[in-house]
Amino acid sequence: MWNIIVTLQLLLYAANNHTQPTFQHGSYQIAAICSDGIVIGTDTRIAINDRRGNILAYYDTVQKVYDMPGFIISSSGAYLLNDKYPYFYYHLFSQQPQQADTSLLSTILGFYKFLRQTDKSAYRLVTQRNKLLFAQYEGTTPIIGILEKGRIDTVKNEGFICEDDLSGFPYNPTVDCATMARVIETTIQQYVARYHKSHEINTYISVLKITPGNHTEWILHPPKHPAWQTETDFFKAMQQNEIQVYFTSPKAEQLLRQSWP
Repeated sequence: MWNIIVTLQLLLYAANNHTQPTFQHGSYQIAAICSDGIVIGTDTRIAINDRRGNILAYYDTVQKVYDMPGFIISSSGAYLLNDKYPYFYYHLFSQQPQQADTSLLSTILGFYKFLRQTDKSAYRLVTQRNKLLFAQYEGTTPIIGILEKGRIDTVKNEGFICEDDLSGFPYNPTVDCATMARVIETTIQQYVARYHKSHEINTYISVLKITPGNHTEWILHPPKHPAWQTETDFFKAMQQNEIQVYFTSPKAEQLLRQSWP
């Protein structure tokens, strides 16, 4: 049973009227507290949508869960925040002077405040459209948290956080991280098949583990290439054939290629 230790309603902003097409990852992510650590697992596909949400293209093996100093973080929703990827802001945040309060709640609030002060446009996108998962140890206490539409919820000692539609996630607090990683992988794969989400979510699942002392380890499908910070990194990877973009139709390909450099 979840142990919700804090719920905080933050200021919400109106939707950002951004240029289309836009990158959205339509991602699935799960955080779970296990017997020997915490894991966050995500799929690795990004979908490119038009203004109406129609999928024009997608590409794979993109890192969506990140190892930061003292915590790990993942995100679903808008994956390109204007012309920058989430890691651009995660990395900037990690370079800020460390606060005296290193609790998970302080980390989440600190990132939220940092993003608002650094890039209001990205902040509005994240506030309206993204779900961010965090995991950290406070001493020997495992804690996971979610930031969604300005609301923060945290869970400590045992429990999980996942996307909607998974109220039946087979969580067992007594299993270890390696076992839970496979459970997460199977759960996401089954969700993709059941709801025909293959254009939005793939079945190549990455799982990152964090343990007491906030040490981290990849236990399933580590990243295949360095984390991207800007849209330029994506175009470079595409031009160097590091990724393969799959278009949903010839018309979609024409539209996108006309908008790309």
